[in-house]
Amino acid sequence: MAEAYENISLNITKPYTVCESFLGNITVWNFAVYLFINVIAVTENLLLLFAVYKDPLKCLRNSSTYFIVNAAIADVLSILYFTGELLVSQTEYKTARCFPEPWFTINLAYGHLAYFLSFPSATVLALERYLSIAHPLLHQVKVTFCVVCTCVTLVWLVCFIPAAVSAAFVHDLFVYIGVFSTFPLTFYLTTIVLYFLAFISIRRQRLLLITDNSKSETVKRMLKLRLKNQNRFLATVSIVNLNLVLGMLPLLLAVISDYLISIQLISVNTKEQLLYFFCISYFASLAINPFLYIWRLAKYRKTFLVLYFKKA
Repeated sequence: MAEAYENISLNITKPYTVCESFLGNITVWNFAVYLFINVIAVTENLLLLFAVYKDPLKCLRNSSTYFIVNAAIADVLSILYFTGELLVSQTEYKTARCFPEPWFTINLAYGHLAYFLSFPSATVLALERYLSIAHPLLHQVKVTFCVVCTCVTLVWLVCFIPAAVSAAFVHDLFVYIGVFSTFPLTFYLTTIVLYFLAFISIRRQRLLLITDNSKSETVKRMLKLRLKNQNRFLATVSIVNLNLVLGMLPLLLAVISDYLISIQLISVNTKEQLLYFFCISYFASLAINPFLYIWRLAKYRKTFLVLYFKKA
């Protein structure tokens, strides 16, 4: 047992210096599985980005789409980072964690940036959805392309901070896990609150329509249709947000497992078995998001049919 832990600090206050792949031992079969899922994921996200760029139906030039594009870019960055780790596993280095400085720190900061980007990206999308539902006039006037670009820029700047801190303190397991868990949790809880407020707003507006006799039936039908579409879009991004957690939670657990090994609560062999499940869950979550947009949202579905299948 001592040999299994020879490279691992048993004290969380001591330097954490494990030169091993966070994907676990890469064999031929799991290399093929991981690479297959990653190729599908990056292809789907690139097809989504290209569809938004071309926009043959001219229906995707709105703030929600721009925030979705930002989230898709974050997914692509994550996929490329993990694909790079897969490819490095077939070289003499075996893992990018064994790169010499400064490439080790640069690679680690890039990977953490891609990881952190997903959470505030989901939060700003939730905020945009809340404003669109609860304050439609304010949303229409204030949420311009310039405002969207500013929000996206702030998201990236905010993510640079924990990415830099976690990369700088990677050898301090306590700080590393703290940053890796606190930052995503903060934004995710904020996202949940915003979605909850948006659903309450839809419910309240529906009740007001029932009791409001000042509007004509035509106006009421239009408002009901708008609320129905808003509710469907909100449900879709909520599913995407849930998928984000289902994918990111295993990744966080994989990081925490390093600490569990360091205090000998689990063995290295147990971690290897868990890592396979963690990686599959995370890679699959990155691949499923574009499918959710196409399945749930008619605009995206029709855009894909027109652009890629030439169906009018």
